[in-house]
Amino acid sequence: MDFILWMVFWSLGILVGSLGLVQILIQLFFGIPYTIKLTKLGILTNRKIVIIKCTLNILFWFIIISMITFLIYKYTLQFSTAYLIGLGIPLLLGYRKIGINKDNLSNYITTNNQFINIEALEKSEYVNRVIRY
Repeated sequence: MDFILWMVFWSLGILVGSLGLVQILIQLFFGIPYTIKLTKLGILTNRKIVIIKCTLNILFWFIIISMITFLIYKYTLQFSTAYLIGLGIPLLLGYRKIGINKDNLSNYITTNNQFINIEALEKSEYVNRVIRY
């Protein structure tokens, strides 16, 4: 029975890591820096709202991860190691998803399209290099 519970908490860690931790890291290492870069290039028209959205996303996932981790440590300390190992696996496997890539760029443009100057975006050599990458 302990093995089954260990696997459940390990799987929970993988799920939380995939959904939450990776999202936090994408916002920290792509969303916010890319917002600043696009503002400097004159492509982004309202940096403040985009930064607030990124910050709220980080805060939301931080609270969810903290609550789950707190509950695991409070009630099932014996399976916390399985949870932490599961939490670390998406970080090891998903480090390529964190930086600038086509998926992150596509999601960023879709999410923030009302703040993007499309003409400036199409003319930008920086963005075109990323898309070809």
